[in-house]
Amino acid sequence: FNNYVIEGIMKEILNIYSFHLNGKIPSSQYIRQIAPLKMLAEQNLINLIDANVLIKRVGQNLVFDSQNVKRNSAFFLQRDFRKFSFLFKFNFKIYYDIDDILWDIPKNHPDYNRYSELGKLLENRINDFEKVSCSTTQLKKELIALTHKIEILHNTIVYQPKLKKYENKKVRILISGTKSHLKDIKLILPAIKKIAVKYKEKVEFIFWGIPIDEFLYLDNIIFINEFIKDYREYLDFLASLQIDIGLIPL
Repeated sequence: FNNYVIEGIMKEILNIYSFHLNGKIPSSQYIRQIAPLKMLAEQNLINLIDANVLIKRVGQNLVFDSQNVKRNSAFFLQRDFRKFSFLFKFNFKIYYDIDDILWDIPKNHPDYNRYSELGKLLENRINDFEKVSCSTTQLKKELIALTHKIEILHNTIVYQPKLKKYENKKVRILISGTKSHLKDIKLILPAIKKIAVKYKEKVEFIFWGIPIDEFLYLDNIIFINEFIKDYREYLDFLASLQIDIGLIPL
């Protein structure tokens, strides 16, 4: 919405509504939605508003208060927008950000059931967005089959955790990811095992989120079974692990 920001400076500042300004914010939403929007708001280029103030309880039901949406406004949605699809009933400008090919996930993918419904909705509604931002040139090439209203917004490091010096004499190697990446990790398990055994006194492996039972007997293998939803808390915990090398599947 750069053009609208520029127009806002000349005429009236654009009001941007987001449903994800507070609470636990996952990495994708924080990096690609919340941090950039807050940066623009801090520079007084937009007026950033928590869209949840428009959700009212009437009896047992939650109702969207469309009458109190400020003039010269737009909504910003990111990734999974299914529960906000009611916005299409109104004549609002809606911006959308996506960082993966969620409309074409293979049926054997662990998250297929989660995103199959979203994929159909995205194909039907993508041209109703005012603009679509994506993270890479390759993703833009994939999106062109669905829409030409695309801008590339590259990922950036928007939160810097505090780092501390440590005296650990062992090299710490992190292997992290969700269970959906278990097949990826298994490709390098033989090499990990070989290094862990051969350099037992020099190397430590930390598996975060991926349980590997066959390594339980090794003293220099550490397992962390904790999912941290908020991106900033995740980075703080990651920094506290004092990792030398990180192996993270994409």
